[in-house]
Amino acid sequence: MNSIVTPIKRETLIIVGNGMVGHHCVEQLVERGALGRYQVHVYGEERQRAYDRVHLSEYFGGRDAESLAMCEADYYTSTACRRTSACRCWRSIASAAKCLPASAASLTTS
Repeated sequence: MNSIVTPIKRETLIIVGNGMVGHHCVEQLVERGALGRYQVHVYGEERQRAYDRVHLSEYFGGRDAESLAMCEADYYTSTACRRTSACRCWRSIASAAKCLPASAASLTTS
């Protein structure tokens, strides 16, 4: 018996900002199984993955950067989320054109 499998097209969900709130949003999407419905793309201006900004002053007192990170280094690849760092998104999102205007300088994707 031959069967044809048609892949289900997932909607794209864009999260602008990879700070504490943006990262928490991604965690909630992963925990609630939303990745079956959405392809998640996270855009952040900083090169580092999300970190605990509340305790950032402790970094200057000797705390290491890794201990401030809000996830493991491979979190985004292991959850099939796409993260683009060092990306400054423009203030307006062109929803009609279905695109996110962003600077092309120094894009890093993981």
